[in-house]
Amino acid sequence: NANTCFTSDYKRMIVSRCKAKNSSEFTCELYYSDNSAGKWSNLTLLPSPINLKGYNTTQPCFGEINNKEVLFFASNRTGGSGNLDIWYSFMNNDGTFEAPINTGTLVNTPDDEITPWYIKERKLLFFSSTYHKGLGGFDIFKSKFNDTTFLEPENAGYPINSSYNDI
Repeated sequence: NANTCFTSDYKRMIVSRCKAKNSSEFTCELYYSDNSAGKWSNLTLLPSPINLKGYNTTQPCFGEINNKEVLFFASNRTGGSGNLDIWYSFMNNDGTFEAPINTGTLVNTPDDEITPWYIKERKLLFFSSTYHKGLGGFDIFKSKFNDTTFLEPENAGYPINSSYNDI
């Protein structure tokens, strides 16, 4: 279990749970737990449309877009640009999720985009990528949300990024 995030009211937690396929590959899915009267429920697999059988879904992060809670995550599901892409899904009042939306071809590339982190006050999505122009390996980038789409990412620069994998 890793990559934990909480809703803004701290009543729901989402966790990435991965199983080893072999020594270097993993299959990951997102699980949730609800907090009631100060006690967390057992982890439960998030159903479709978040987890899809045969695809990795990992690295959750809650944010808020247009006053609605949104779950960001990385996934290699079909409809993306490459390996792992950044997706987001609006959460309904009953805790279910709408169909995930790919953040688009300005953010996602043929390589990996991972570790989404959204700052609602600035409408900024931070993520790591191995494709966008950087200093080496994974670099951290930021992309502004303009109320309908994510814009061209900018490298966060040195000293945030280095010649190592910055995730």
